[in-house]
Amino acid sequence: MTQDQGILIYDDSWDYLIILDACRFDIFQKFSNKFFAGELLKAKSRGSMTLEWAVKTFTKKLKNVVYLSANPYINSIAPVAFFGGIAKWTPWLFFDKIIDLWAKLWNNYLNTVLPWRINEYTLHFAEHNKSKRLIVHYIQPHAPYLHPKLFGISFKKPSPKKRMFLHTTQMYRKDRINKHAVIKEFLNKFLGYLNGPPVFNVLYHLRFGNKLFCILRNILNLPYYGPIDYVVRKFGIKHLCKFYNLNVLIVLESVCDLVENIGDGKEIIITSDHGEFLGEKLSIGHPWGISDPILRNVPWFRVKKLKKRRKTMLPWIKKEIIKYTLRIKIKRRIKRQGKANR
Repeated sequence: MTQDQGILIYDDSWDYLIILDACRFDIFQKFSNKFFAGELLKAKSRGSMTLEWAVKTFTKKLKNVVYLSANPYINSIAPVAFFGGIAKWTPWLFFDKIIDLWAKLWNNYLNTVLPWRINEYTLHFAEHNKSKRLIVHYIQPHAPYLHPKLFGISFKKPSPKKRMFLHTTQMYRKDRINKHAVIKEFLNKFLGYLNGPPVFNVLYHLRFGNKLFCILRNILNLPYYGPIDYVVRKFGIKHLCKFYNLNVLIVLESVCDLVENIGDGKEIIITSDHGEFLGEKLSIGHPWGISDPILRNVPWFRVKKLKKRRKTMLPWIKKEIIKYTLRIKIKRRIKRQGKANR
């Protein structure tokens, strides 16, 4: 039986509520038993993307709760507009405090928030705020995907005041395409509009999906419209699933590290805000207002104990990130020196 996640959040007992952004129930079920033993329920999310989920889930204040957020939709800086700006949601009214991890811990080389940095901050915060219950919102497995082939294919740094969130209209990538050409810019924005509600909702119910927009962008030779568009056009749907699954494994291992350091006697729940289309029904991503079980079914997992890990992903991906960061630093230094010598 699928339970209402909104009711569970308010009524179930927990000390730590861990949110894995865009984590599908079926993929979580497949991989979580590599790291944890516990009780897994299928819950129904109230939204198919983060803002919709937050607006419909947090309807009254959660007392004694601090929200550590790597997703800028849940922020302490500015209300978030939706329905074309007609309505606004004010996140900080529903918690004792929001910590903007998306701002404090933003990685300027990968343009995301790394999960092990969230662990470090969470453990430090918890040590000095022992009476508080914590919601810890990781951005993974949401794109951008942590893989060497995809480093740098990402978001600009969010700015809630400028209405810049983790949204495809704010994506960028430096490539050989003249992205400043007026016609191409218009077409890209127009296809981006079609990818959102209400147009996508109509296409979805007509059994057409937004994968069509990736095909059109490819035919028109338009700039990549974010990391998912890049992966689909460059590598295909099979690799999209591969990179997504890798992100799930990385964030689960990171959560495992967090749980290991929290200590005994704490009630820990792992859940998600929504799921993710990975090519099903010709769709990718997670648009607003879709009631499909792929997007609405999320895990509600009560951690009982940790399992012994055999093969780990974190040492490998951390090493790759260090190598990539070093290369970017060297390139930037050479570029600065070249300008200084002119």
